[in-house]
Amino acid sequence: MEWVEGKRLQGGQYIIEKVLGRGGCGITYLATTSSGLLVAIKTVNKMVQDSRNFAKCQQEFENEARRLHQCEHSHIVSVHDLFLEEPLWCMVMEYIWGETLASYVDREGILSEADALQYIWQIGEALIEVHNNGLLHRDVKPRNIMRRYDRSEAVLIDFGAAREFTYNHTQTHTDVVSHGFAPLEQYFKRRKRGEYTDVYATAATLYFMVTGIVPPTALDRDDGERLVPPKQLKGRISDRVNEAILKGMALKASDRPQSMQEWLKLLERPEVITPPTVEPDHKVEVISSPVPRSELKETIYLSVPPPQLSKPDTRNTKIIPWGSLIIVFITYVQTGWLLAFCSAPLWVLAVSGSVAMALAGAAAVVVMILADALTGAGAKAVAMAKAVAVAVAVVVVAVAVNMAVVMAVVVVAVAVAVIVSVTRDRLLQSFSRFHTFLILAATSELSLGVGWLVYLMIFAKR
Repeated sequence: MEWVEGKRLQGGQYIIEKVLGRGGCGITYLATTSSGLLVAIKTVNKMVQDSRNFAKCQQEFENEARRLHQCEHSHIVSVHDLFLEEPLWCMVMEYIWGETLASYVDREGILSEADALQYIWQIGEALIEVHNNGLLHRDVKPRNIMRRYDRSEAVLIDFGAAREFTYNHTQTHTDVVSHGFAPLEQYFKRRKRGEYTDVYATAATLYFMVTGIVPPTALDRDDGERLVPPKQLKGRISDRVNEAILKGMALKASDRPQSMQEWLKLLERPEVITPPTVEPDHKVEVISSPVPRSELKETIYLSVPPPQLSKPDTRNTKIIPWGSLIIVFITYVQTGWLLAFCSAPLWVLAVSGSVAMALAGAAAVVVMILADALTGAGAKAVAMAKAVAVAVAVVVVAVAVNMAVVMAVVVVAVAVAVIVSVTRDRLLQSFSRFHTFLILAATSELSLGVGWLVYLMIFAKR
């Protein structure tokens, strides 16, 4: 069972908008509350629903919600509600308007050391809160860290693998391994785990952020593969950060910093400029939960609504992609020139092609008459063949010229679509959709006009 757009949950308290993402066990939907707020609702996916272990998975899902509710931190995704929509447990979470650090690095390239450290400090402090609650996240990686679009802030998500732990005590654990980010002890069911387990994954995440490369797996390293120091891959990394990453990713747990606080001390804390505080223009809203109070430790308050898609905060930076806009401008100039060029020649080509075919036909008739009068049937056949060849050649040339012009227009149109798409995404990071539309519209209108004028002023006079 997968819910469709418009599906109402809890008597209309939540309305499904669309699917946000699917994982190995869960599915997350974008939904709106009855008061119009955006939230994310997570539940188990269809594969789990149809499995024999459905009851066990449901219990683990409920446990995840309770574990996540224990950890209250600005850089941890917050749980607003937990309810049972027969037969599924559903967890209502803060909707984060952003993208994963993995997709951000894939799209924008590696982060500067200062930016990477800012995000790592935020996630490190979030993990300290997790550890203080006696939990391990066990799956820290770039795909489990969201970066908000409206401010430079990272949020730790996906606590499905989180487990309670006793420090340095051997326990039996389920298999949760993200290759390249999981330490060696996570590849074995019975191995001691501690805060140093999350330290390895966080250091590996920093490695990826500053190099763009997923480090080799702990098993491969244990078999002899060398971990290339990040400074050798990207020379702009400081020695201090380089050493902190290598120490945090030590194969032996005893060689790593034993706590997140200890590892963070190895890093230079970045200077962060705090934006001015804006008082919310809404009242505190209490969301009731059908879960018994004994199961959730306290009443959950939703005092800060999730950010709305239409109102990103663009006060921090205004990044204008001038290079991309110039390319858009030049490409539209070419488009304008082609449009001006095609407005007359295509019409001329069509008329001239028809005239040429008519003349070729008339010439063929004349040749046929002359051939019949002078040389007889044999010459008539030869003349007819020549006339047909001339007519076919004229048609082929006319069609080829038309196709060449049309293909040129198509190629330029595709190029414009691709460039505008990339530029739009970059503009949306700093401007609202309306302002982005105005920027691109003005760019296209102006450059199309320039291309048309260039043709009329230079080429059309010849």
